[in-house]
Amino acid sequence: MSAGGVAGFAIEAFQKGIISAEDTRGVELKFGDTAAVEYILESIASRSGIGDLLANGVRIAARELGEEAEAFAVHVKGLESPAWGPRSVPGMALALATADRGGCHQRAFPILYELGGEWEGKVVERNAIAGKGKIVAHLQNYLAALDTLVKCDFAQYGISAQTYCRMLETALGRPFNTTMLMELGERIWNQGRLFNLREGFTRADDNLPRRFTEEPLPGGPHQGERVTKDQLKQMLDEYYLARGWDLKGCPTEETLNRLGLHDLTALVKVPNSNH
Repeated sequence: MSAGGVAGFAIEAFQKGIISAEDTRGVELKFGDTAAVEYILESIASRSGIGDLLANGVRIAARELGEEAEAFAVHVKGLESPAWGPRSVPGMALALATADRGGCHQRAFPILYELGGEWEGKVVERNAIAGKGKIVAHLQNYLAALDTLVKCDFAQYGISAQTYCRMLETALGRPFNTTMLMELGERIWNQGRLFNLREGFTRADDNLPRRFTEEPLPGGPHQGERVTKDQLKQMLDEYYLARGWDLKGCPTEETLNRLGLHDLTALVKVPNSNH
């Protein structure tokens, strides 16, 4: 996925004149041209020519190429996001913005419920802003817990939380219910957040690329839609509240104590600086 994101970025940079034919050794980069993509991938693998820069990923490549390139660099926290854009599904946008390792769809996939129109028996409006923070936090906790089982991501579909708990009871030889499962995921997610905070991440890093917030969808059934910065702010406020974090995105001492992570509360007090 990252390689695809880098290839798309390189082609757009070429078309905008930021990358030249001299940089690509005469190869013309065009969308839909398999030979162009093959050249990009081979140059990345061998770190030859422009591939030496592209091998570092979209964020670093854009910084080197300049502000014009940064305007269409699609990544979150340095990780290239997957092929589907979230401009018409705000919950999915929030999931990408808050993912611990960057623009990852494997941490939560609320698009299923936004397009399906229902979550836990309740109506979900696709383009609504309110309520998405709670959904994303719940899904992140649930999937974090399931990841401890070392299972295939597709195994979350068609296998209920109750069934997973029965398997855990069998493996552990003691009772294990869905409440315990969700708390396990919440503990994991909070520890991951503390790690990122310690390394200098702040609320500012729970962000989206300009393409998602400033450029409306150019076509399709939801043409003209985007997730504005103000909408992202609203969702983040709700998301942090649902998680028991303050508005800076830091877990509160009360939350850490509730989760039995009181020995990690000192990390919250470490001054954060945007990296």
